[in-house]
Amino acid sequence: MSTANCVLVFFKEIRLGDVRKHQAESSDSNTGGGARDLRAAPAAAFQQVLERMFRHPGPVGGVTQGLVQWTTGSGEQQNATVELWPPTDARDNELRLARFYEISGWGVDEQEYNQALTTGERWFYVLELHADNTVWARVLHQGNINREDPLVAKHLRERMAATPRNQSVRGAVDLVTGQMFP
Repeated sequence: MSTANCVLVFFKEIRLGDVRKHQAESSDSNTGGGARDLRAAPAAAFQQVLERMFRHPGPVGGVTQGLVQWTTGSGEQQNATVELWPPTDARDNELRLARFYEISGWGVDEQEYNQALTTGERWFYVLELHADNTVWARVLHQGNINREDPLVAKHLRERMAATPRNQSVRGAVDLVTGQMFP
């Protein structure tokens, strides 16, 4: 996959609960939650970004979906359909990427992830919208931020500095207009 035609990038810091949800385990929270989706908040900041990536009508009203692609370690290209769900009454500020666990390109080795955390390194789920309207998924390690588009790297660093350590770093960059979200 070439990032030369990338027009929009969304990133979200990977948390241990996300790793376990992706592995078909439930949430780490003892609040009764067990949803196996990936949350994106604030909804107002990311809804227009994610709706550009997931622009096809979904299975029920208000839900959109799209094909997400990735390249495996052996170079094979794979894909899965992912759904974008709107906020609910109970969580009125969160968008949800349902079935994100089907993106095997986002699979993370829990032991390797925990080792990185002990050194302070953060990892991110990344979605890229390309000019041909394809959406690509990958994992980004903090140590590789300098390899990103300069606008993406800048926004990642700003979001890491501004986000409390107990919260997930999230952001997006429109590489055509230069607009950064949030």
